[in-house]
Amino acid sequence: MEVMLGLKNSISALLLCLFLMSKAQASIILPLSFEDQLRTSDAVVQGVVQGQNFKRLANGEVTTEVVLRLSQTVGMESEIIVNPSQFKVLVPGGTWGGIVHRVDGTPDFKNGEEVVLFVSRFNYGIKLSSMALSKYQVVRKKDDISLKSYLYPENPNIGHIKFSEFKTLVSTVMNGELKPISNEKTVWKRPQQDEFIDEENTGRAPASISPASHIEMSWLMIIFALLGSGSWYLAKRD
Repeated sequence: MEVMLGLKNSISALLLCLFLMSKAQASIILPLSFEDQLRTSDAVVQGVVQGQNFKRLANGEVTTEVVLRLSQTVGMESEIIVNPSQFKVLVPGGTWGGIVHRVDGTPDFKNGEEVVLFVSRFNYGIKLSSMALSKYQVVRKKDDISLKSYLYPENPNIGHIKFSEFKTLVSTVMNGELKPISNEKTVWKRPQQDEFIDEENTGRAPASISPASHIEMSWLMIIFALLGSGSWYLAKRD
């Protein structure tokens, strides 16, 4: 019986270590080149953060809806119609029902900050292509405009870039120019399926455990339960 209990404890500790290692690895975001970031994105948008709302998607995931007033964009003019003053990007995590949900690798946003974002489409709208790596802060100094990486500001390759150089890269990789967007108010075409279950209007908060993490946790609970049941059964036989 003591041998079985010791074996169960060892297996449980091993499974816990593997789980923690997988979570740590999932939060690592490699500093991809600008070219690679552009290739893996559907569009690039520039704008000023107007506000943030928390939403729960139809799949149960809690997200933060970052609202931008767009100034320039490339890659979506012919595919997605937007209200330039209320362009919404969904970021995993937020606060729902008084509970803070965290997701590693998500960026923070502040109302009034000017940003350039690499974005992609998904079932529920628009998201960051590579989480925090996809956020760049616009830095204005007199007549000079540059972009600073939110995640890797000290990286020699992607930490900083002059805005003029960035626009040249965009034109080369995405075969389109980053152009000022019309101020005409239009409506973004939503997916046909129900987008949200509910929403809460509030500020940005730290983000949450992703749906994949919930699946991992469920499997761990099942494994622990089976190990416990097996040990109890063997103990009764002894």
